[in-house]
Amino acid sequence: MKIQLAVMAALGVLATALVTAAPQDKTALAFKPKTGQVLRYKAGMIVTAEGDRGARTTYDSSETRKITVGAISEAGDIRLDLETEPNTSQVFVNGQPSNARGGGSFSVAVKSDFSLVGYAGPRAKSAENLDTRLYRAITPGYPATPVGVKDTWSREFRANAILGTRGAHAEFEVLGSEVVRGVDCLKVKWAYEELEGVDPMSFKGTGWFDKASGAIVKVDGLIANLPVDAKGKIKQEQLVGK
Repeated sequence: MKIQLAVMAALGVLATALVTAAPQDKTALAFKPKTGQVLRYKAGMIVTAEGDRGARTTYDSSETRKITVGAISEAGDIRLDLETEPNTSQVFVNGQPSNARGGGSFSVAVKSDFSLVGYAGPRAKSAENLDTRLYRAITPGYPATPVGVKDTWSREFRANAILGTRGAHAEFEVLGSEVVRGVDCLKVKWAYEELEGVDPMSFKGTGWFDKASGAIVKVDGLIANLPVDAKGKIKQEQLVGK
């Protein structure tokens, strides 16, 4: 099966301007949201499934994804509630409208560096949780120190049976600065790979992260070895934040 994903792709025309950063410029990346803050993303996914005899079925879905910042604990755990907004989910099968609907909702808890520390949702009892594995793969892990152009860092992620995640390793490199939808972002490329289990998931992509708030503004990359034996493109871009 082959998958092409356009997850949280923005509506409208994107204006991106390159900002040349001086070598000494450093940014301390940290996610600093406020309780009640809402982020909205346009999400789309195109899945092409290939059968044993070469038959292909294409699924094309879109939705608006809403992320609400919940409680922030004294220990710094940030709850994020993810849900599909009503009447925004559409699915087409081989170009024809379908009654099937995507979407769903779940919650995660993260630290300011996007370390994943909690999950609540329909896959809570799954030994291997697609929600948390995919979230971990396409979400950065921020460094402990400020970074600038050409700086690199790595992160190790331990397997967590409660969260349903596998042990993984990621490498990051700062490419520069860009303004995306009016937000001054640090542009970072990274490669993520699970280190255990059958068909370890991997992701290679680029992310644009708000220098001021640490919010994820945009992600674009390639993911491989989803649990459906697939690979594809992923894009993630913020539409509205308040």
